[in-house]
Amino acid sequence: MKKIKYIDLFAGCGGLSLGFDLSGDFESVGFVECWKPAIDTFKENFPKSILLGEDITKITEEDIKKLNGNSIDLIIGGPPCQGFSIAGKRDPKDPRNSLFMDFVRMVGIVQPKMFLMENVRGLISMKTAGGEKVLEVILREFEKLGYKVNYKVINSATYGVPQHRHRIFFVGMKGEKNNFYFPKETHAEKEKILEDGTKINKFITVRDAIGNLEPLESGERSKNDELHFSLKHVDRHIKWLKATPEGKSAHNNKDPALRPPSGYPTTYKRFWWDRPAPAVTTCFSSISSQNNVHPRDTRAITIREAARLQTFPDDFQFMNSISSIRKQIGNAVPPKLAKVLADEIKKYVKD
Repeated sequence: MKKIKYIDLFAGCGGLSLGFDLSGDFESVGFVECWKPAIDTFKENFPKSILLGEDITKITEEDIKKLNGNSIDLIIGGPPCQGFSIAGKRDPKDPRNSLFMDFVRMVGIVQPKMFLMENVRGLISMKTAGGEKVLEVILREFEKLGYKVNYKVINSATYGVPQHRHRIFFVGMKGEKNNFYFPKETHAEKEKILEDGTKINKFITVRDAIGNLEPLESGERSKNDELHFSLKHVDRHIKWLKATPEGKSAHNNKDPALRPPSGYPTTYKRFWWDRPAPAVTTCFSSISSQNNVHPRDTRAITIREAARLQTFPDDFQFMNSISSIRKQIGNAVPPKLAKVLADEIKKYVKD
C-alpha cells in the first residue's frame, strides 16, 4: 500500500511524528527543527527523514522540491507561541508577525491534501492589539490558500493519555469544504456505556503508567534504566514532603513548621496514584515549580516517568544532555494522542 508522505515542522524530538508512524500507512520524509538536541533525537528515531533546515524562515521552494514536493500529502507541526515577533511596533499577539506564518507559507508551497497544527489552548481567547481574535486571523490566513479548517481544544486524558494536557489542534483540508470530524473521546473519569453502545473507558492513571517502575528516593538511581533516577533534594524539602499525603501540597500540611514559607499551592505537590497526572512541563524535575512530586516516593518524577506520562515508549531514544532531554519531553505532543489523530486523518487523506 502506498504510504502517506508527510513533513513535520517545528518537529521537536518527534512526539507528533512518532504517533503518525505508530498509526501505520504514514512515512516521514522531512522535518524542520532549530534546536540541535531535538534534531539529534529526531534523526536517531526517524533516520530516513531529511532535515530540511534549522531555520524555517529561510527554507525555500527549492528546498522543498528536493523531496518531490508534489508527493507530500500532509504537513504536521506546532509553531511555538513564543515565536511571536516583538520587532518594532508590530503586535506581538498577532500571529501574522510570528513563526505561524512560516507554517502557512510552507502549506502554500507544498499544497498538501491536509495539515495538522497544534498550539496552546490560550489562542482561543487571545486578541491582537486591534481587538481581532487571533483564532479568526489564523483561520483566514489558511482560507486564503484554499484550506478550510476545523479545530478543537483537546484534553489528552480523554484519549487515553495518563495526563491532563490541554492543547488546540487545527485540521485543514484543501478545497471548498472540510468534512473532517475529530475522533470521539474514548476515556473519562468513570467507565460508562453511551446510548449508541460506545464504551467509554476510565482514565489511564499515573499508577497505570509508572506504577511498575522501581521505587526511588531522593538521590537514588535505577540499576537497570539510566533515565530513571532522582535528583537529590535538600533536607528541608524532604522533611516537608514526607508529611505530605498523596494528591496534596506541602503548603497544606497541618503543621505550619512543615509548610514552605512561600510559593503557590501547586508547588511541592504530589500526584494522585489513581488519576491522570497534571500536564508534564519542561520543569518536571523541580518540586518547587510545579505539581511534580511522586505520589509515594519523596522526590520529583524522573525522566523515565515523565516520558511514560507523555506516552513515549521505553525504547524511544532520547539524545544529548540530560537537561535537554527534560526539555524535549516537556515540549512534546504525546505520541498516543498523535496516533489517535493520525488514525482519523488517514481516512480522509486516502479518500
